[in-house]
Amino acid sequence: MKIIWITFDQLTKKNDKLYSKQASIRYRVIIPAAELKAQNYQTKIVTVDKNTNIQSVVPSLKKTDIIIFSKSFTSLNESLAMTAKAMGIKVIFDICDNHFEHPQGGPHYHTMVNLADQIVVNTKQMTEIVEIKTNRKSVIITDPYEGQRKTPDLSIKDNRLKLLWFGHAANFDSLQAMIPQLLPFSQQVPLELHIITSADQGVAAACTTFNQQHGQQFNLRFSEWSLHSVYQGLKQADIVVIPSLMNHTKIVKSPNRLVESLWAGRFVVA
Repeated sequence: MKIIWITFDQLTKKNDKLYSKQASIRYRVIIPAAELKAQNYQTKIVTVDKNTNIQSVVPSLKKTDIIIFSKSFTSLNESLAMTAKAMGIKVIFDICDNHFEHPQGGPHYHTMVNLADQIVVNTKQMTEIVEIKTNRKSVIITDPYEGQRKTPDLSIKDNRLKLLWFGHAANFDSLQAMIPQLLPFSQQVPLELHIITSADQGVAAACTTFNQQHGQQFNLRFSEWSLHSVYQGLKQADIVVIPSLMNHTKIVKSPNRLVESLWAGRFVVA
């Protein structure tokens, strides 16, 4: 069986393995493709953006059984899905974010759902939203995890509890809502909160401003996101915090950070 994934990201190689800065691409494209390839399936990942000529992709579809659209943002994928269906290829649309109400993304998501032979989602909440929005059933395949398995350990050093938050800057609003709630606790136990996310969202400046007022009892520390910085952060932390605002974009998130943190031997407050 030959399976092709269509994604928007230009993948690179690290240590002879495909790599993306996008967690969803690693979890829902790269890792599944590698696992299936290890089981003797033919797998291929094709990058498509708004400037791609569909005819340049068509040769890759020959003798393909299944095409999977993951993290789809371009209407070009609609034409590609129709082309694949005309060639007798089964179409899977993989959904891990709720974009059904997005002004541009919403219509595209509805079209891709209508074209799909099978819809795959990451969580139970996402499958419920798909059914409400499109009247289509979907299959749940949750995210895998990364990193090495570690022994659970909690050994507080320097009389300061070290907390860690890591993730996409789009979820920083959930952390911002939680930080004021930790201030009273920091008067009992000094805290350090290590924040690992992208560098272009003003998080570093927010940490500096916060520390000027609260740094003695509650210090915020920023690191730019990379897999290495996440692994180092997990190694140094006492507890990982995973707050989440309750809205239609947050409730569909998979437990990948929870699982990855537990796998790394860290205690989690989610």
